[in-house]
Amino acid sequence: MASPAEDVRVCLPNGLVLEGLAWGPVGSKCRVLALHGWLDNCATWHLVAPALAAGGARVVALDFAGHGRSAHRSSDASYLGLSYAEDTAAAIVALGWGGASFGAGRAGSGEPEQLAAAEGASSATAEQARLVILGHSMGAGVGALVAGSVPEGTVAGLVMVESVGFMSEEAAGLPVRMRRALVEAAARAVASADASRAGPRRGGRVYKSLQEAAEARQANARAIGGQRISAEAALALATRGVVRASGRDGDGGAADAGVTFAHDRRAQLPSPLYLTESQVQAFFAATRCPVLVLRAKDGLAFPEERVASRMAAFAGDARQQLVPGHHHMHADPDTAKAVADAVLGFLADHAGLSAPPAAST
Repeated sequence: MASPAEDVRVCLPNGLVLEGLAWGPVGSKCRVLALHGWLDNCATWHLVAPALAAGGARVVALDFAGHGRSAHRSSDASYLGLSYAEDTAAAIVALGWGGASFGAGRAGSGEPEQLAAAEGASSATAEQARLVILGHSMGAGVGALVAGSVPEGTVAGLVMVESVGFMSEEAAGLPVRMRRALVEAAARAVASADASRAGPRRGGRVYKSLQEAAEARQANARAIGGQRISAEAALALATRGVVRASGRDGDGGAADAGVTFAHDRRAQLPSPLYLTESQVQAFFAATRCPVLVLRAKDGLAFPEERVASRMAAFAGDARQQLVPGHHHMHADPDTAKAVADAVLGFLADHAGLSAPPAAST
């Protein structure tokens, strides 16, 4: 039987509240922090996470700030990759998963609905437990920044699904990128001000039903490199990712009022700042833990020369594995098992997870 998901809330020192889902035994020595892709949410792991939990892992999947059900950033903040990395590192501390060298003794926020204190106070001590970051697309890029930044030994492994890190920009191109971002931000200023006065900065377009919102998510995937996302995956993402047009949660009777995606529209703005390629690879060189890169057979096209250069930059053992499917192969019922099996093997090798007994036939 699949492990049921639990709601989890992590309160960060900067005041942001990240919502998420958790699966598996709290006392597990194998801990997985699962990070989703751009404009997705933690429901992207609705198939892989239960499989990892069935193998004995404790999995916590969080909605990034401005995504899913998590809080939006304040009006004076922006959505940079580095900001997501800071939030993720803070979440590791809040969960009590940082170990002796990273935020020991600082687990939890004290709120009664907060699950973080229980995570850190489990039977698995800091010395025994091992943390693996599992990220898809943007979440993998964030995970790589975190793995290369936190004290050595904090992260026991990094699994990057359909990503080899954030896109980079050479130094000479940074002023042009900044200019484009500023021009687009200025063009949206009036709409953003109106949205701020009306309440949270929701996704904008209103859909007649949850199903229509899910179909829009599929269409968006097709528009990005001709990628495919299954109807089941799109529905899972939309179910968690929409609110009623009136601003209430989009569960149950959402279709009656119409729904809109809850993400902060500012998260869709082009980033004004990219890391240079040498900076990206510097984070990889500082990543001492083992790394597994899972690439989809029919996924996004990555320049192979750049991939080879980045894989060689990792300080620890790093390898690639090709699995069937498209960019969201981990959320597709036809291909999620291949992803889960690959991750379970990695956890068994590097995070002390015992392989589950084979199912009888």
